[in-house]
Amino acid sequence: MTLQRRAVGRPTREQAAAIESQLLDYAEHAFLDRGFDQVAMAEIAQGLAMSKRTLYSRYANKEDLFQSVLRRLVDEFQCALQYAPATAQGDLRAALFGIAQARLMSLNSDRGRALQRLLSMHTYRFPQEVLAAHQNTMEPTMNLLTQLISQSPEVSAHIAKEPGQAASAFMALALGAPARLLLTGQVLSGEEIQERLSYSVDLFLRGICADVGSID
Repeated sequence: MTLQRRAVGRPTREQAAAIESQLLDYAEHAFLDRGFDQVAMAEIAQGLAMSKRTLYSRYANKEDLFQSVLRRLVDEFQCALQYAPATAQGDLRAALFGIAQARLMSLNSDRGRALQRLLSMHTYRFPQEVLAAHQNTMEPTMNLLTQLISQSPEVSAHIAKEPGQAASAFMALALGAPARLLLTGQVLSGEEIQERLSYSVDLFLRGICADVGSID
C-alpha cells in the first residue's frame, strides 16, 4: 500500500484526511497482523512510501499511532451501534432482544471483530487504554439497559433497586459466549444470533420479573 501521489505543495484538508486514513489503515493492518512490538515506525513509513520525517510529524512515537488506531475503531464501533425502536415501546423482551442484537451485530461486523482482536492482543501492553476502550464501547449499552430495567413495571422490586447489576448480568449472559466465539475468528449467522439471543433473553426475564419472587 502506498499513498496516492498528489501535486507538490501543502495538501488540502481533504488530501490531509485521505493521507491520515491511509496511514491508520496501514498501521491497523500491521498491528493486527503482527502485534505492536513487532511493528516499526520505519516499516510503516516505507510501506506507505512516506518519509519518516513526515510520519513523525504526525505521530511522535508508535504508542501515539497505536492509540489513534484504537480510537478510530472505537468511534466506528459506536457509530455503527444502532438500537431497535422497540427500546422505547414498552415491550421489555423486545427491547432487551433489540439491544443485545444491535451490540452483537456490531461485534460480528468486520470492524467489530478487528476492534475485539486489537483489544485482546494488546491488553498486556496498553492496559489502561484497553480498559478505557472497553468502558467507552460498553457505557452507552449499559446506560440504556440500566434505564430500561429500572423503569419497567415487569421487573421485581428487589431487582429494580440495583438495575446496574442486572444490566451487567444481562450483558454477560447474552453476549459473553458469542463475543468469545468471535475472538476465535468465527462468524455467527443471523440464525445463530437469533437463537442464542432468544434463549438468553427468556432466561434473563425468568430471573428478574416480579412473578419470580424475592431471592432474599
